[in-house]
Amino acid sequence: MKKILYVYVKGGAPLETAFPRIADCGELHVLALSPLPAAGKESWEPCCTTITVHPGGLTPGEPVVEAIIEHARAIGADALFTLSEFAVLAVANAADRLGLAGAGPGIRAARDKRLMRQAWQAAGVPIPRFRRVDSAADLHGALAAMTPPLLLKPAWGAGSVAQLVLTSTDQVADAWAEIEQALERGGQVGMNELYEPNTDGDRLVEEIADGTTEGWYPDGGYGDYLSRRGHRCQRQVPPAGDHGQAADGPAVHRGRQYVAVRPARGAAAPDRGGLPACGRRARPGHLRHPHRTQTARGRRARGDRGRRPLRRSADHAPGRDRLRPGPDRHADPRTARRAGRLPARDAARRAARGGVGRRRPGQCRG
Repeated sequence: MKKILYVYVKGGAPLETAFPRIADCGELHVLALSPLPAAGKESWEPCCTTITVHPGGLTPGEPVVEAIIEHARAIGADALFTLSEFAVLAVANAADRLGLAGAGPGIRAARDKRLMRQAWQAAGVPIPRFRRVDSAADLHGALAAMTPPLLLKPAWGAGSVAQLVLTSTDQVADAWAEIEQALERGGQVGMNELYEPNTDGDRLVEEIADGTTEGWYPDGGYGDYLSRRGHRCQRQVPPAGDHGQAADGPAVHRGRQYVAVRPARGAAAPDRGGLPACGRRARPGHLRHPHRTQTARGRRARGDRGRRPLRRSADHAPGRDRLRPGPDRHADPRTARRAGRLPARDAARRAARGGVGRRRPGQCRG
């Protein structure tokens, strides 16, 4: 099994969400460069093969990369990974030196918001106007030359920390002092760039695209800032009838012919039989419930680790309280054999092996 080294620092996805999924791909080894969170520990800790907490004292830059490389070699890591914006550059450099897959040199433009916007601009992507600002005087000049309101932000920041909206030059002095204080506090708790040194002074200001929040929400009281981080929406699976038009192609008809399912019965059977029934009936052509079919098949096909996230999907699927064989007994060829309706070619094979319905020792019923 592959060994995956996860480099943990503050930021990124919650560990109880990320670690089970990473552990499905191999042995999960954790190198913590900052204290691990207590939240959700009962969920993420069992996913880890080893957890190593670094004693600390690393300065941004090469010392961080060397610490990652040393630990990766010690455990024989096959892959390096992180979900924190503050560590992606260090992990990419470590992976490159170890000859492992990584983000590559383009990661700098993904982290430095100034380089990011320059890349968009060079590619002809329409974006709001922006400027680098290295001092309060630069910010004052930007407010005079650009169209307020302007958004002031650190170039290497993450999570919308230390960002301010400015509307006039009167706010410059207070805003510059406030962002300095916010970045200093962030550095004290480990929320700063781990590879590029002295990034707190790298900032930019940009115009805000004009728009409206009308129609975003059914009622008032909400702001104009929308972030998808930390939100998880459960997809609604419509009933079988709602898939009628999309699930009526040639592949579906061939699938029905293969399992000898009449269209009317095949369409309703998954709702009555739940996930196991859907898995049996829909394999050849997926019929009308590909989402449920994949979930049902995955739970049977994958190993013990793989069942954890798939079980979560199955628990939310409609019909989970009806996990029993469906009433359409002849939809499955295995059921048809027991009912005496065995296809001719299968009957011939069985007869050649010693008779229909007889099982060899240790053979499963199917």
